[in-house]
Amino acid sequence: MGLMIRTDPGKYKLGRTREHYLQTMEELSSEIHDTNFEFGNFSNAIRSGKTVYSTTSSKDEFVIRKLNDNIRRLYNVRQANRAEIMSQLKLLLEEKIPFFAIKVDIKDFYESVPRKKLVKRICEESMLSYRGKELLKKLLLNSTRFTGNGLPRGVSISATLSELNMQEFDKKVRATEGVYYFARYVDDIIILSYSDADIVVRKIKEALYPDMVLNEEKTETIAINEKGNCTYYNPKPEISYLGYKFQFRLQSDVPTNPSTKGQPNVTQPPRINIKIADGKLAKLKKRIILSLLSYTHDKNYPLLLSRIKFLSGNCRMHRKGETGELLSGIFYNYPLIDESGQKELKLISKFLRSSVFSKNGNFGKKINGDLSAAQKDELAKLCFYAGHSKKITQSISAKRLQQIKKCWNHV
Repeated sequence: MGLMIRTDPGKYKLGRTREHYLQTMEELSSEIHDTNFEFGNFSNAIRSGKTVYSTTSSKDEFVIRKLNDNIRRLYNVRQANRAEIMSQLKLLLEEKIPFFAIKVDIKDFYESVPRKKLVKRICEESMLSYRGKELLKKLLLNSTRFTGNGLPRGVSISATLSELNMQEFDKKVRATEGVYYFARYVDDIIILSYSDADIVVRKIKEALYPDMVLNEEKTETIAINEKGNCTYYNPKPEISYLGYKFQFRLQSDVPTNPSTKGQPNVTQPPRINIKIADGKLAKLKKRIILSLLSYTHDKNYPLLLSRIKFLSGNCRMHRKGETGELLSGIFYNYPLIDESGQKELKLISKFLRSSVFSKNGNFGKKINGDLSAAQKDELAKLCFYAGHSKKITQSISAKRLQQIKKCWNHV
């Protein structure tokens, strides 16, 4: 079968002993290689207004996993690395040279990838095996399984196929005159260029495939001069990308009368501030409220405490069958924010305290009545700023993490 991990036997009930497991895998392999094999039904749910699909059987999961790996290797498809992109971008944005920064977003990205045309291309080429092509067609050319003409969200192979589809687009944009840095993370694109932003945006639109359009409302552009100050911006003197917000000092904010010898230096605002993006901060607040609302229904205080600790700190997970540990949380998700970004986390802590001690409206009355004074004090002591600056980290199991996230999975 290939691509099995040690958590599969328990997750998919493949057998308690090695012998039982191997027997089950042989049976699954035989079924999958049968020419009469058909994919089963997929479950679906609406998240953020988009339909997201999930497999409902181990057979389907294993076939898609293997197909995905084969296509990724054969076509040399690489998924973008968020941490790598942001580290590079931070260094480049801090340079004091004239440039334009352009952030654009492709609207309805997965839905606008023509899956039939893409499958036809793969099947006409000689890279994938005959059996692989047959399975790919069975998965994606069944018009009743997935709605629309694009790739199904949630199915692992869609990420690889979308990257394969965008390879030519990426080459064209990188080759655009004046562009010296280009990164695309799924549908989010950031470009640094010596050429005028309007020209670059026009070139991006020309390079897009049919049925793909930019989300004009999410387009952001700024111009930086040789001193590193912002001279033009639309709509704000900042660029938000992959959960970060880079705020630039305006040229108009630089003192026009620099200090002279014998006089005190004139304090200037920082040239650039690095913070957590507004949308991510809003999501943190929403998850705090959802955690408190969930508590008013289940009265499970240990779970509420775990949820707020998770949001305000960091967690360490050990996964069976994998080396090393997985670290995530307020610091590990946003390690690049500076002091200005950390100060905003103090406001999130203040929001937590005001929510816990609220007495206003139905929400405040329920929280005030359901939480004891000691519980409120314990929750109010949890600090997002400390979680980031001190890298406060707790170990957590996969099962507990699933329980913690349950009340905000749709957010």
